[in-house]
Amino acid sequence: KRVVLFSICMQSNQPRCNALQMVVGIFTHSCNTPERVIEIIAHAGLCVSAPSINNMVNSMSKKARDLTKASVRATLVSLGYNNLDVQFKSHQPTIEKRTKLIHMTTG
Repeated sequence: KRVVLFSICMQSNQPRCNALQMVVGIFTHSCNTPERVIEIIAHAGLCVSAPSINNMVNSMSKKARDLTKASVRATLVSLGYNNLDVQFKSHQPTIEKRTKLIHMTTG
């Protein structure tokens, strides 16, 4: 309780001090929380706004892409992938319970 209250108070005084709100924002993004719900908890001070979450995700994606490019350029790398088709057959096929074919890519 104390950490949450302290974090809310610090965010209201210092907009750059929002570590808890950023973690909650990333969590809501990973759970595909609707934007309206994010805005409600942002107004309560428990999370950053939806545009801030999107900026954070874009920034992390750009950093990850740049790190991946740098590591590939720095070392000798061999990449391989394979398309994999798996068919799950049912014992007694019915309309509701059909055979499933799943396509996957492995690397």
